[in-house]
Amino acid sequence: MVNDLPVEFYSLSDHEAQRTYVGVRRAEKWVGFFLPHLRPGMSLLDCGCGVGSITLDLAERVAPGLVTGIDMDERQLVFAREGARERGLTNVTFQQGNIYTLEFDGESFDAVLARTVLFHLSDPLRALKEIRRMLKPGGVAAVSDDEWHTMVYSPAHPLMEKIIGLWTRAIQFNGGNPFYSRHLRGLMLEAGFARSEGHAIAADYYGSLEETRRMAGIQTRLFHDPDLRGVDPGPGPGHAGGTRRDVKLVPGLGRTPGRLPGDHVLRGPRLDRLTSGPALLAFGRQERRRS
Repeated sequence: MVNDLPVEFYSLSDHEAQRTYVGVRRAEKWVGFFLPHLRPGMSLLDCGCGVGSITLDLAERVAPGLVTGIDMDERQLVFAREGARERGLTNVTFQQGNIYTLEFDGESFDAVLARTVLFHLSDPLRALKEIRRMLKPGGVAAVSDDEWHTMVYSPAHPLMEKIIGLWTRAIQFNGGNPFYSRHLRGLMLEAGFARSEGHAIAADYYGSLEETRRMAGIQTRLFHDPDLRGVDPGPGPGHAGGTRRDVKLVPGLGRTPGRLPGDHVLRGPRLDRLTSGPALLAFGRQERRRS
C-alpha cells in the first residue's frame, strides 16, 4: 500500500528557541476559551503539544482524568516529560505521533486540543477529520491558530517587514498556511462536526522592553537555524520579498526595537510594543448518539 501521508515540517525547529518561546505559555492565557468545557475526570488529547507547558496545566484541570500529548518531535517531548516529573503529575503521558494517523481507537477522548498545529500543515482538513474520529459522542474539539494578516508592530521598520515576509515564505515553503485560520469554522463543519463556534484571542503580544528583547533573542536564534537559511526567501503573497542578504541582516534587528523610544502598537484599549495579532479559533462538537 502506498503511503499517501503528507510530509510535514515544523518551521520553528530550533528546540532551545521552542523552550524559551512556547515553554512559558500557560493554559489560562493561551487556551482560556477551552477551559470552561473541561471538567475533572475527562480524557483529553493534546495534538502538537510541543514542550508540554499547556498540556500540563490541562492535566491538572481534568485530573484524575488522563491526558495524552502527542508531537512529531521527540526532542520536545523530552522537555514535556521532565516538566511532568517536576510538577508531580502522574495522569499525563507524552508520545510521538502523527496528527493524520493517530494511533488510538476511535471515540477515545472527551476533548481534543490542537493549538498552533494546523497552521503548519498542508492538509488541515484531513487533520480535522482525524481529530473528529478521536472524539467520543458529545465530545469537544478546540483548534487555535494565528492569522498573520493581523500582525502589527511599531515603529515602522523595513527589516520588520522583511522578517514577516521571510517567515511567511518559510512556512509556505514547508507546506503551511499562515492565513488559513479565518476559515476554521467552515473547515470543522466540512470535517463532519455537528456544529462549530468561532472566537478570537490576543495572547501573543510583547509590550515591554524586556519582552521585546526576549522575542528579538528568539528571532535571532531562529534565523541562524540552517533549515531556515535553506529556504528560498523570495516574495510571499501580500508581504515584502527577501534576499539571502536579508536573512543575514535580520539578527541585527534583534537589538533595535528595545532601543527605539516610544515604539508601540495600539490594539483595543491597550498599548503593546509588538504583537502577532489575534489568534482565530473554533470549537467543534461531535454529535451525540440518539438512544
